Amino acid sequence: MERPQGYFSFTNMASYDYASTYSIQVELQRNGTWLGYYGTACQVSTPALLDNPNGSGAINPSQCGIQLATISTLIATPS
Repeated sequence: MERPQGYFSFTNMASYDYASTYSIQVELQRNGTWLGYYGTACQVSTPALLDNPNGSGAINPSQCGIQLATISTLIATPS
């Protein structure tokens, strides 16, 4: 990924996986030329999808075990 800012998040990437470890390095660029110098690799792990603190990997508990009023009744997550 190439960015003028000195930071990024995984959502800036075209694709990424949850519950995965990535090795991240930074290469220097000066005046538009890549210099071939890399910093030390850093290991960063993404969270597991179901570890989201907002509970987005779950259905609202109040909707579990019920009969829906209509086929178009919304089923929601807590987040």
